[in-house]
Amino acid sequence: MGRVDVYTATGAIEALTVAELLREAGLDATVREMGIYGYPMSIGPLGEKRISVPREEAEEAREILLRAAEDGVIDHGPELTSD
Repeated sequence: MGRVDVYTATGAIEALTVAELLREAGLDATVREMGIYGYPMSIGPLGEKRISVPREEAEEAREILLRAAEDGVIDHGPELTSD
């Protein structure tokens, strides 16, 4: 059980695009803010957001994200973290 990060975005629009792509496929995607609060930065490392899914959906999410990256829908493929 638990959640696994499958994508790291460097801005809100990218994060929402990826999360919505996964949700449209029926996956339970969530976005976590990783930046430092209190700073007016929302891009680059200070705007980092991680998209996660339940562990049992991680493989399917990575396949969807890989195809989306190959098709140019998103900037890069999924995170290659191990479960």
